[in-house]
Amino acid sequence: MSEVKFSLPEFCERYEYVRRSTDQPIQEPGGNGSQRKNNYIFTLDDRTAIYDWSKAYFEVAFRVERAEALGAGGPANSQGKFHYNPTETAVSMINGVHSLIRRLTLQGGNGQVLYDCPEVNKALFLKKLLEFGPDFSETSASNELWYYDESPLATNIGARQRNALITTAYAANSSAPVLRARLPLNSYSFFDSLDFNNVLLSNMSLKLIVDFETDNNLIFKDAAFNGTGRVVITKFDLWVPQLTLHASAAEKYIRSLDTPLRWSYMRERVERSSVFTLSSGRYRISGVNKPKKAFFYFITTDRDENQDANMYRYDSLFVNTASFKNGNLALVNPAVAANAVTNPAVTEGTDNVGNLGVGRTSILQRARLEFDDGSFYPHVEYGNEDIQRLYHDVLEYSHRNDNLCCGSILSRDKYKTLNSLLYFDLEYQKRSVVSDSKDMTLVFSLDPQPNAVGFIIYAILLYENDASFGRIDNQYVLLSEISK
Repeated sequence: MSEVKFSLPEFCERYEYVRRSTDQPIQEPGGNGSQRKNNYIFTLDDRTAIYDWSKAYFEVAFRVERAEALGAGGPANSQGKFHYNPTETAVSMINGVHSLIRRLTLQGGNGQVLYDCPEVNKALFLKKLLEFGPDFSETSASNELWYYDESPLATNIGARQRNALITTAYAANSSAPVLRARLPLNSYSFFDSLDFNNVLLSNMSLKLIVDFETDNNLIFKDAAFNGTGRVVITKFDLWVPQLTLHASAAEKYIRSLDTPLRWSYMRERVERSSVFTLSSGRYRISGVNKPKKAFFYFITTDRDENQDANMYRYDSLFVNTASFKNGNLALVNPAVAANAVTNPAVTEGTDNVGNLGVGRTSILQRARLEFDDGSFYPHVEYGNEDIQRLYHDVLEYSHRNDNLCCGSILSRDKYKTLNSLLYFDLEYQKRSVVSDSKDMTLVFSLDPQPNAVGFIIYAILLYENDASFGRIDNQYVLLSEISK
């Protein structure tokens, strides 16, 4: 940890953002072709520069297009071809620019992996949901296109906000309407740790490697729309602050690196279970090193790679069945669906007697974590009567980690019906449980039997990781490894 913040004006005569493009330019798809989604690389190899990576950000420009099904209506000769319609409300991108990046990897000049998280967008969505306060999410966070997504799509405020921005872009340039957004690198734990510990990186080669999410997990459309959508990225740049220090400060900065800077941070890890179809089960995760926080949520398998559903809404841990909340009435009990249309007292996501979910519901009965040394957490397992306890524990994470604004956008009602998840705080467990490499098992039971489509469980783990930066044998070295 640096005791001096060299980015302050008293040390720095210039602090200016420089733009870097991917090594291979972004190519828009021709016609109905597919856009390449993987392995976009930024290489920074200026060994004389000092960069403040904690304040870097991606600038993304994209547009959302739709393709009418063959034989469907729409603009003349558009059937089966992708195009943009400024009045379209049936097709939208899901909830935020962070959803675009499925995997982010940072490599050192020697190829060493310093940070890597597959499906990192799942972790970012969860962290932003819990850490963004109401005021921040409605103002500054909108620059990241962060809007809370609800359902059905036709009345989804988040989708309408994003579509309004796209419509404005269309009015400015109808031939190439694009929506621009900013994704700060400090959304990812490693880069956030640089800010917290006043770490500037210099005199070394670094590579950022980006894989984008698939269109089917980015597009959220009305089930009644019998076509498909896609996200076309037109611009993807990296902006990094470059520093020029005063002569005396530069000398002090170089001397400071004679003793390597060392710090710890909580790194993300995302795990996905196999498919469950039974009403009780055990989900085992192997090789978890120094876990500090653990989140689990359940989704039905038909949400993955499905434009008719939004897999980021988690609805629900308490419901593992198709419901009104995925926007597709055809998947639910027709009698219940008809009753919901004719009976105003029946709300979305409830059956005709007010129970959570529709059709065949699966309600969480019991859940807790077990460790391979025989211990478990919590001592009093979570049960279906514990909604107040579950919600309180989730807010404990929110309140302790919310440095952007007071409060939380996750109300108890939204928690239960839209973003139900389990949270285990492992900070206070005995060292024998959470030190070194351990296995943990989520033990759960549901009732009644889940529907035939089955469900999967996502685990989002935050674990302790060490990092260091300094001069070793006249070389500048950045290291990141599991805490010892």
